[in-house]
Amino acid sequence: MCDSHGKIPGYCGCARVDVLVFFLFMASVSGCHSVTSPYQPLIGRVNSETLWRSACGAFWDPQTILPLTGAILFSLDDFDERGAQWATKHRPLFKTRERANRASDDHLAVLVGEAMVTALVRPADATEEAWSRQKARHLAAEGFAVGTTYAAIQGLKEGIGRTGPDGWKDTAMPSGHSSGAFLFSTLSNRNLDALCQNRSLRVPLQVSNIALAASVGWARVEGGHHFPSDVLAGAALGHFMAAFMHDVFLGHPSESTVALAFNPSTEGGAVTVAIRF
Repeated sequence: MCDSHGKIPGYCGCARVDVLVFFLFMASVSGCHSVTSPYQPLIGRVNSETLWRSACGAFWDPQTILPLTGAILFSLDDFDERGAQWATKHRPLFKTRERANRASDDHLAVLVGEAMVTALVRPADATEEAWSRQKARHLAAEGFAVGTTYAAIQGLKEGIGRTGPDGWKDTAMPSGHSSGAFLFSTLSNRNLDALCQNRSLRVPLQVSNIALAASVGWARVEGGHHFPSDVLAGAALGHFMAAFMHDVFLGHPSESTVALAFNPSTEGGAVTVAIRF
């Protein structure tokens, strides 16, 4: 049972039910605790092992687990309400509600456009398979990632039924703009892994995409449409779905700047962080 504010009475930290439901959804989709990722194309060889490995890798990726952890932390006590009130009062980045709303749409459109362009110009693998067939599979895989992500967003919104700070709708959790931004940012960054071998050029582009996606989420908070946990949960969902679908059908990236894994044991477990530089 929850009170009128969606908190669990008597629960330490007063974690919100909506955030807990979202966390359980993410954990159940991943269904894993550790991963050793293969680094080869997987098209045509999708099986339970590739699904398992890709789900694990996507879930424990820092771009999934860190915003998901942030969403849980913001759900403690009244940090979500205080964060949303501070953002709408000060609006440090976009200054006005109208500019925040416009920026969230415009920045998302840029990421959508980049994902489409990088998917079209991404080189095909050097195999006997026709280029057109490879490109069709590539576009179909990314299109499937987009479709399944937005289906998950809609299902979670309707199932959780959270009202945003502006009180307009009861579909605030997770943020659709934030999910979409990180979905397309991740797809673009995966394509850039194949397009650009020059690390000094590729990494700044990929970091810029992540920053642009983050600006979409923050604009939704400044615009008064979402609490911080809504956009953090959306970021986690968008990145997870894009990384999972891409890695299942198109293969894992040839290298990873940051890798995060959890290895359980009888005495607890260990978190391993690896940074390539």
